[in-house]
Amino acid sequence: MIPKELLRPWPRNKRIQLALIALPLALVVGCSAHDASRSRSKSEIIIDQSLSKETIAPWLAYAGSRSLWIDKKFFQLNPGATSYQYTLAEEVEARQTCAAVWRHLRGKDGLSDRYLDELVAVMNAGFIREYTWAFFRVAGWSLPEGIKIKEFDNSRQQHLKNHKPETRATVRFIEK
Repeated sequence: MIPKELLRPWPRNKRIQLALIALPLALVVGCSAHDASRSRSKSEIIIDQSLSKETIAPWLAYAGSRSLWIDKKFFQLNPGATSYQYTLAEEVEARQTCAAVWRHLRGKDGLSDRYLDELVAVMNAGFIREYTWAFFRVAGWSLPEGIKIKEFDNSRQQHLKNHKPETRATVRFIEK
């Protein structure tokens, strides 16, 4: 849980605001329209104020991905659902998006952040779903078919020593 005093609802930097707006729009491309009458949800993105200007973009991408799931994608994938439910697929996609944005920025600007660097390594090794299951699983999630828990455990013992999972942005679910 992010302490309340470290949260701010919207970045002041114009480039980051544009990225926050553009990311969910880009993620929606190719998706079918959602019947808003089934969804009574609304989401609000909250960012950890202690983030550096270098690391804010991947966390905005993470939160933007989750926001899209809350407001739209969950209902597209679950057409009979009447209310939103947090899923493993949502968290996997959000972590994947966060890692992909960081990998791009890190490669372009030579940046470094221990958690984000480790997340990119997990993604590059093909274990993002296993990582998410191991560190962020919640009650009610079912073990997905084909998940490589043993392989990931072997990898994490070698490559993720003293790893501390982070979530530096969140999406608050608001019932309309």
